[in-house]
Amino acid sequence: MLNNCVIMGRITKDLEMRQVGDGNAAVNFTVAVDRDYKTKSGETMTDFIPCQAYGKTAEFIGKYFGKGRMINVIGSFRSNPYKDKDGNNRIIYCLQAEKVNFTGEPKKDASIQPQNNYVSDAPIEAPDDFPSFDSFNGDFDDGDVF
Repeated sequence: MLNNCVIMGRITKDLEMRQVGDGNAAVNFTVAVDRDYKTKSGETMTDFIPCQAYGKTAEFIGKYFGKGRMINVIGSFRSNPYKDKDGNNRIIYCLQAEKVNFTGEPKKDASIQPQNNYVSDAPIEAPDDFPSFDSFNGDFDDGDVF
């Protein structure tokens, strides 16, 4: 079976890095990706793709990327089931980043700076139903969601 995803777009928010239980870096981020076509009214549609990175990949993102920067993400699409605060079963879909690349975009705007904000206890800014890092044990293969 094949599960390989490649996207390129802009990071939508400031990165907030975390260190998970095993001491490795982890980051959640969202990439805005324009679709290749326009609607009948001439509007460009944009998809907002939630992404996760762990370990050296997360450290690289934190060191060289930030809000507004173009990023190329290569990874696998994941579905992560969890229970929300009311006990309802939910599934979150995201791109598990295994490799990221620069896009060749020149650095035009001095206000777009790489982020390296390691935050020990602050929650990751995410949708209300997005689970926190607190439930993540550092192993992406056992179905945990963070």
